[in-house]
Formats: sequence, C-alpha cells, structure tokens
Amino acid sequence: MIIKSAVTRLTSFAAGVLVLVACGDVPVSQDMSAVSRAVPVTTTTSAQPSADFNDADVMFAQMMSMHHEQAVELADLADTRAADKEVKALAEKIKASQEPQIETMDHAGSMGGFLRSS
Repeated sequence: MIIKSAVTRLTSFAAGVLVLVACGDVPVSQDMSAVSRAVPVTTTTSAQPSADFNDADVMFAQMMSMHHEQAVELADLADTRAADKEVKALAEKIKASQEPQIETMDHAGSMGGFLRSS
C-alpha cells in the first residue's frame, strides 16, 4: 500500500513537471506584419443627455448610491476611532468626494423617478 501511494505521488509529480516544461518552452512570435495600423476613432457627442434608461441603469444607480453612503459612514467612523492624522484627512477627502455624488444621484432620481425603490 505504501509503495502504491509513493508510485502514485511520483507519477503525479512527474506529470506535473512535464506539463510545466511543455508550457514553459512555447516560442512567442514577434512577427507584427499581420497587425493593422491604428485608425483614429471619431465620436459625436450630443449636447442633450439621452433620456433612455433601463432597469440595469436604475439598479446601478441605486447600488452606487448605497456604496457611496457606506463610504461616508465608514469615513465618519474615522472621526472618533482613527488616531492617525493622515487617516482622518483621507476620511475627510472621501466624504468630500462622495457626498456630492450621492446628492447628484438623488437629484437625478427625484427629477425623473430614475432611482425608484425596489
């Protein structure tokens, strides 16, 4: 039984080594002749944002709003729990950037019912 186990382990090890050796010796082609040249992309933008949105857009906005609110809640904890000045400064930056984004998402929701609750 011990010999059979040792043979099985040795065989598995040898197979693994062979696979690694085979994969490690694959030559990489450096021929770039088939690659096309870059073509500039032109896009047009509308001055008016599209009013079309779907359920995925609504769900994304709802989840991002919750995500930002959680970031602000965590940053609030730094006021009472963080000892490091840099951590407190970072928390203030997080709140300063997240709070306006939450307001924007909430405003968008109130304007068109975009952020409807589930």
